[in-house]
Amino acid sequence: MAATLGVATFSYAPFAIFCIASPVIAIVMAYCGIRMPRVSAQQAPSG
Repeated sequence: MAATLGVATFSYAPFAIFCIASPVIAIVMAYCGIRMPRVSAQQAPSG
């Protein structure tokens, strides 16, 4: 992948933690019951 991006692997390695953290945070939020509120059709923006 380093050849495709044109940067060294260690240059973008610190940002790879977000690739691992995102699913973990989603699982924790689902376990805790944290979610986005539902919007009815009347409240939804038209466009």
